[in-house]
Amino acid sequence: MTDDALLARTKDLVREETRVTTEIPHHLREIESRKLFCALGFSSPFEYAVKELGYSESAALLRIDSMRLLKELPHVEAQIQSLEGKSSRESDRALLALSPEPEKHRPESVRPVSSELSEVRFLASDELLKDLEKLKGLLAHKYPDMNFSDLISYLSKAALKDLDPAQRQVRDKCSPIASEVKPATRPDGVRQAIPAEVQRQVWQRDGSRCTFIHPETGRRCESRFRLQIDHIIPVKLKGSNDLSNLRILCREHNAWEAARVYGISKIRPFWVKRS
Repeated sequence: MTDDALLARTKDLVREETRVTTEIPHHLREIESRKLFCALGFSSPFEYAVKELGYSESAALLRIDSMRLLKELPHVEAQIQSLEGKSSRESDRALLALSPEPEKHRPESVRPVSSELSEVRFLASDELLKDLEKLKGLLAHKYPDMNFSDLISYLSKAALKDLDPAQRQVRDKCSPIASEVKPATRPDGVRQAIPAEVQRQVWQRDGSRCTFIHPETGRRCESRFRLQIDHIIPVKLKGSNDLSNLRILCREHNAWEAARVYGISKIRPFWVKRS
């Protein structure tokens, strides 16, 4: 390739890159609408954009924001179309300008610094910093040399004891053990709650993560966000509260499974806007 041809081809590639940039939010919007990221084992369009499409977290956030703006504010279409002809850096700046919360595009980061330690970076408000300093003061009698890392570790362990179902102690000593097969409904049709001990064992067994597995790639979702206990055989289809019939799913995959089992026309998925 001659020098002139190389330069000309590079300009052509840049024009193609910026043209594609304007189309990607439309494709992401349709992927979100069809919940195709769920089918691939991802819990969100953001996770799909990072892990499947290979975007950095900041670049993925820019495109997801643009996609949602197109859905909520159709008039920004013209602004996104105006990206054509701009460089990649100019395109990212323009997308950032469209974002209602541009500060989000300084994403949290975790960087390993040793085999056991990582550096964590995130934005903290003045209010959060004041609260953390106040907590350090309240704990100073017992932990006089506590730093922010120690404080966050202390707060995390205290919160997990109360919030993590896998750690929560069962208060009802008469609660049925998980090995007993318990129907999910009473003879009169009233749905019965899953026994607390059974719930705890489900959370422990599944590692407090979504267990959805893509049937072809074998990819497990493993999301820790908005987790729910799901009946593999639904209650309406005579599924029991037995441990073997229960699993942890994220909210996205719980809705996806409900749509698959009952048919999309028979349920009102949470992503469908209510009138």
